[in-house]
Amino acid sequence: MLEPPVISEALDYSVVIEWENVRLADTSRADEMFRRLGGQIRELGSRDVRGEVIAVRDGHLPDDGLDRLLARHLADHATPVRIVDAGGAPYYEKKNVGGRAAHGAIVVFLDSDVIPEERWLASLLAAFERPDVDVAAGSTYVDTSTFYSKAFALFWFFPLRDAEEGLVTADVLFGNNIAFRRKLFLENPFPSVEQFRGQCGMLIGDLRRRGAGIFLQRGSRCAHPPPNGLMHFVRRAMCDGHDNIIIWRRDTGTHVPWRHTYWAVRAWSQRFLSGIWSRYRDVGMTRAGAVGATMVALAYVACVTAGDLLTRVDPRIVRRRFGI
Repeated sequence: MLEPPVISEALDYSVVIEWENVRLADTSRADEMFRRLGGQIRELGSRDVRGEVIAVRDGHLPDDGLDRLLARHLADHATPVRIVDAGGAPYYEKKNVGGRAAHGAIVVFLDSDVIPEERWLASLLAAFERPDVDVAAGSTYVDTSTFYSKAFALFWFFPLRDAEEGLVTADVLFGNNIAFRRKLFLENPFPSVEQFRGQCGMLIGDLRRRGAGIFLQRGSRCAHPPPNGLMHFVRRAMCDGHDNIIIWRRDTGTHVPWRHTYWAVRAWSQRFLSGIWSRYRDVGMTRAGAVGATMVALAYVACVTAGDLLTRVDPRIVRRRFGI
């Protein structure tokens, strides 16, 4: 059994949880997330490491169970718990709202649909004992408990679960499992752009160019679900297609040539199929299972393509009808 990470009492923290992804995921995941988070916070409290939890919700929506989950898992210890209303703000702006409300020296962002493993929080905080660490992300992977989730683990953008430990430099980090020194984050929030995802990558790239110390804490693992059901599958993929067009227009300021869609679809297909056929045995899948996973991946690419084409016609179509 690994020894608990060393964390100084001065390293107080704020855990910020967006309460948006839970609307698309199985709510039992949020229940399990809070249960594990509560246990880890209590363990840190026993070592005199103090923090707070901030849940950021859309107060215009009907009761979504957040109050009950917070009372069930976080009300029996001394850690302050707050709910912040972000109105109808999108996913990344909810994170910005929570970050601005945070009091801790370290701001930790955790999503409402991921499940942290043991020692997740302590390992992430321990990274900041090193003065050269400005940003530290944990390792997020797709749960492989079903055939469907195994398929996504093979072709989606998250890496497979890695048993390695330790702090390493990394270029690809995810906003669902990441921490910043508070001062740095307040000066550099997630950018506000008209795309569904990718803002974390934009911020990390900007901070790295400016010399910030950015690391991956491999021992801080979280399990992420695949899209929950057919409509989430379609919407998630179509939003990827939407972003493909929006990013080109923003970065170039020019009309998007048709060849861009062709090469993007070709690159997605090649990357997805390579991921499946090179790693299917790593998740306990047979060759027949890999064929099935290929069908899932190609269906996802088809929905990405549909989102790309609709966004060429009018970006508002995907935003209004298929937004996540």
